[in-house]
Amino acid sequence: MTTSHEYNTCKNKGNCRVWIEGQRLIDAGWDNGDRFNKAISEGVLTLVKVEDGRHKVAGTPARPIIDLNGKYLNPLLEGAPRYRATFASPRLIVIEPIA
Repeated sequence: MTTSHEYNTCKNKGNCRVWIEGQRLIDAGWDNGDRFNKAISEGVLTLVKVEDGRHKVAGTPARPIIDLNGKYLNPLLEGAPRYRATFASPRLIVIEPIA
């Protein structure tokens, strides 16, 4: 089942930030310790859960956290007041800016 949630675009140290946490991740099948890779293409950021991913879901079993922050997000999210995270499958999250 595909679900989407909207979040406010925030900044940390002058760079855009993606922060997703808690029950929404658990419901989508993402747990703390899961590994994933990220890629930006065609105006969207994709997070793909893979066993040997470069990035890791932080937090605790009760409150997993995906926290992405850096210059690489600025071209995607700069100027967008919100972004949508679509939990497309237990292995895929698609993040896109909302104008």
